Amino acid sequence: MLPGVWAGVMRSGAQSQVVLGFGGAAPVAVRLPRRIFNKKKWGRGACSQWLSFLALEEVSEEGFMRVLFLGLAMALMASVAAASDRAALIAQIEAGGQNEYEDRRHSVEVNECQLTTYFWKKVAGEGWVLWTSFKIPMLLVDLAESKTEYGFRHFFAAEGDTPIAVINLKAKDGTDFPHEKSVLRKPKGELVPSQRNGGDTHFIERQTDVIIMHVGPDVIEKAEMFTKGYIRYVQEYCAFTG
Repeated sequence: MLPGVWAGVMRSGAQSQVVLGFGGAAPVAVRLPRRIFNKKKWGRGACSQWLSFLALEEVSEEGFMRVLFLGLAMALMASVAAASDRAALIAQIEAGGQNEYEDRRHSVEVNECQLTTYFWKKVAGEGWVLWTSFKIPMLLVDLAESKTEYGFRHFFAAEGDTPIAVINLKAKDGTDFPHEKSVLRKPKGELVPSQRNGGDTHFIERQTDVIIMHVGPDVIEKAEMFTKGYIRYVQEYCAFTG
């Protein structure tokens, strides 16, 4: 059952009501007769169709309530399972997008269907500086493919003493996204001040291409984790919502 949906029963003598509520709307009461889907009252043809659907012979008020609440319980469990699966995918994407090596730190955040990337760089005399950050609409970008001896994957990798993994996200035709940069970097095009720190430390350009490069141990495994989680998340949670 989705959040904000609830049900209950009110009894008054021989008469009962199912009370349904949806979010903040006023509750709706539905009166129940003592016997529901009765063949004599409903007619054999119409009644048999409903009873066949419910796999029941003849449903009393109590039987109907059991069916109703069983359905609500199943909907609730499905909703909880879906929320848990979505949270697990987000955790997978964020874990795969996190890395630290020497003077480089990376992390990502998923908020609904937006991916925000962060790259901090250790700069002499400045310490750790947020060097670049992208806000990427996940449905409007594609992951570049790389061919390997085992087939295609959605990142580039170089193994060796210091492994490197590169994830390339490209905006679909006619779209772009904001690229936030430190003022210690040279602008490459039109820019507007960032809202971060009143615009004193960062500015924003528009981009159509993102490269995320991770260096160090386990980065290839992290890239695999990130890209697989990203693709599945977009297919399951963003394809119809944007």
